[in-house]
Amino acid sequence: QLDEEHADKTSLVKLTAVEYSPDYSRRKMRGKWYNTGSASGQQGLVVPSVFSIKSGSGPYHLGLQWEQYTADVDGSRIQLGDQLRIATRRVDTLAALNAAPDRLEMSDLKPLLSGGSEAVASVDDASPYPFSRIGAEASLLLYFELYHLGFDSDDRTRYTVEYDVMRRTERGRLTRLFRGDKEERTTASTTYEGDRRTAKEQILIDLSDWENQNPGMLTVTVRVTDEVTGQQVERDIDFEITPRQPDSQ
Repeated sequence: QLDEEHADKTSLVKLTAVEYSPDYSRRKMRGKWYNTGSASGQQGLVVPSVFSIKSGSGPYHLGLQWEQYTADVDGSRIQLGDQLRIATRRVDTLAALNAAPDRLEMSDLKPLLSGGSEAVASVDDASPYPFSRIGAEASLLLYFELYHLGFDSDDRTRYTVEYDVMRRTERGRLTRLFRGDKEERTTASTTYEGDRRTAKEQILIDLSDWENQNPGMLTVTVRVTDEVTGQQVERDIDFEITPRQPDSQ
């Protein structure tokens, strides 16, 4: 039995990842344990760890399962306790990006947790944020890459990045019956020039206006137009915004 006075109360998370072929035949399974620790990270969140699975270039599917347990840690000795929660997710139809050199291509939007406007200049200083729910006090950074931009007669690239941010907030029950949910949309666009066929871009999403609002959904759409070739590509991502809770007195 552990000495409760000196034991470090914490919890452990077990991640199990199962990889399937395009016809859903099981290829391989991997598992890993994570010690969440007793201390939270920035803004009350546990800083996530990156879990990578190497696979071939063809499509494949993933089945993911997370299990969280209580644990007593005393030095190198760990005693597993009760299971607190379990979550599963299926990631289907993961396909490689188009490799055709004459086809404009764009990566998915990668959400990162930034420390504020000063940290925008360096993506390396931000932490991955693989969650669909985020607090209004957080500083959310979206990073993406562009491939196969066209050259003009001067061997220069020119492309326009447009951001479309739509916020949907629930109204009161009676108002929602007649008018639906409240929607707010913000758009902005910027044209860039360069001398490389690839580009790295990022956008900082300010959620501070949500701190005193009802919970709602945020959809960010990023649309890129190659001004040289006329090709266009876009990606979008959704988040559930949770307002800051009032301080208890």
